[in-house]
Amino acid sequence: MVGSVALLLTVSTADAQRPGAGTAVDSAMVPLGWLVGEWEGTGTMQTRSGAEVASVHEKVEGRLGGRVLIMEGIGREPGGDRSGRVVHHAFGVLSYDPERKRHVFRAFRDGGVVEAETRLADGVFTWEIAVPGGRSRYQIRRDGEEWLETGEYSTDGSTWRKFFEMRLRRVASASQ
Repeated sequence: MVGSVALLLTVSTADAQRPGAGTAVDSAMVPLGWLVGEWEGTGTMQTRSGAEVASVHEKVEGRLGGRVLIMEGIGREPGGDRSGRVVHHAFGVLSYDPERKRHVFRAFRDGGVVEAETRLADGVFTWEIAVPGGRSRYQIRRDGEEWLETGEYSTDGSTWRKFFEMRLRRVASASQ
């Protein structure tokens, strides 16, 4: 579901005048502000039975002046419109915790919730979770005008196997 980064966010005059603007939270969230908007494209996941393709729609909205990002992703069976059968539906909340000096990402899917380990380095936002038998990590980056997200699985934490790729193009901007 969620994110890529080669990052610059223009801070509006109103944002710059907002009380508290310029805090560590603001500085930490600016590199991820490019995600705000609506995105569409294709996601491919490798399963035991082969590759499964979905038409994906992601919506990212900023709250509290961009200090919190809410993200919702819906994957449907391919078919050219948004009426196809839903094969994936996820929701996430991304913020920055100045006390722990790290981004906090909570993802909700299929009735479950996880708080992921996160890292933002060199324009790549990485979130990682424990899964049965190992770990999954997702990396979000900006690739030209696209949101590129990849997912990898590891049983030992050092050897990773790619199982997911999503490429999205912005279809609408959203305000923070």
